[in-house]
Amino acid sequence: MAQAATAPTSMAANRPPTRLRAAAPQTKKTRASCSARPAQAAGESPGIADRGKSRPSCKTAPAWCRHWTGVGRLRDARIRQAGHTRHHAAHPIMQQSQPAAADCTSPFERTRFMTSTASIQTVGIIGAGTMGNGIAQACAAAGLDVVMVDISEQATAKGLASIAGSFDRLIKKDKLTEADKTAALARIRTGIDYALLDTAQLVIEAATENLALKLKILQQVDERVGPDVILASNTSSISITRLAAATGRADRFIGMHFFNPVPMMALVEVIRGLQTSDATHDAVRSLAERVGKTPISVRNAPGFVVNRILVPMINEAFFVLAEGVATAEDIDEGMKLGTNQPIGPLALADLIGLDVCLSVMEVYLEEFGDSKYRPCPLLREYVAAGRLGRKTRHGVYSY
Repeated sequence: MAQAATAPTSMAANRPPTRLRAAAPQTKKTRASCSARPAQAAGESPGIADRGKSRPSCKTAPAWCRHWTGVGRLRDARIRQAGHTRHHAAHPIMQQSQPAAADCTSPFERTRFMTSTASIQTVGIIGAGTMGNGIAQACAAAGLDVVMVDISEQATAKGLASIAGSFDRLIKKDKLTEADKTAALARIRTGIDYALLDTAQLVIEAATENLALKLKILQQVDERVGPDVILASNTSSISITRLAAATGRADRFIGMHFFNPVPMMALVEVIRGLQTSDATHDAVRSLAERVGKTPISVRNAPGFVVNRILVPMINEAFFVLAEGVATAEDIDEGMKLGTNQPIGPLALADLIGLDVCLSVMEVYLEEFGDSKYRPCPLLREYVAAGRLGRKTRHGVYSY
């Protein structure tokens, strides 16, 4: 392509002076039709001096002329960008069929793009649990207004208390002042009515890792909020494309996977579904950076990037524990010292939630159909017994 783009300039540079061609017999000022024109030399730039003159219909032109409408279109576009124009561009039909670049985007599309990238001032969060209140804390600390909604006032009160406790721990470490805590808490509103989400420009679903529940919530929110609002899911394994298809705004739906504990973990996976627009992706990446996170862009796939690697490792640790290869303490100590991880896989499972780990593995098994993703029976036993980890004060370890 690059060679074709430079051909007209090089040919012009090598062309003999005009005076050497003065003896050529004079003909009529109007050139012959395309059909009567002799074949040109390979690589020659046709008729630059004839720009603006009328041409016959391209329907009667030979194959070399009609090539404009085929594979030559891209090449000629690049030639024009370099300051050269093929003789076809002067043809009225060609001019009509090639709209200006500024006109390629409709006013509707331009409005949608500007709305998507507009500054997000209020973030709605559905779910006041571990992930929901962590996301709320990060947003409020960054100066954003937050609306946190859950199924009961008790749940939202518990979530707000968790945020206050987290702020207190930061104050003790001299990472936050009392004034900062008061200001951040004042920016958080809580409730049980989705009507509170009307002021949000972005709504993040952070409910339990259950497909049916997430679909129900997203469909209800989709009907409630305005058409320009971006919807995001904090899912750690469920298909973003599948969730987006359940809404009426698939182009404005995206995955926004935070990591636990949200206030401390810097990473956010920004997951594009098949339908997600560039404007939505860019707006959400910008928001992640605004709340102090480092976003990575991920294509929709089961488990995305981090959990695709992490959760099977946790599952394997349960197999090692179930087989009696080592105690839970020794498994965790071995992984910390042997792989330089700050926390062992079983302790990390307690922090994440054993029910979440089990749900993720079940999704992998269903989506991939590969037995290597089968959940460990011991993990299923812990979940069936209600031993879910730190949130129930009992998992692999007691808290």
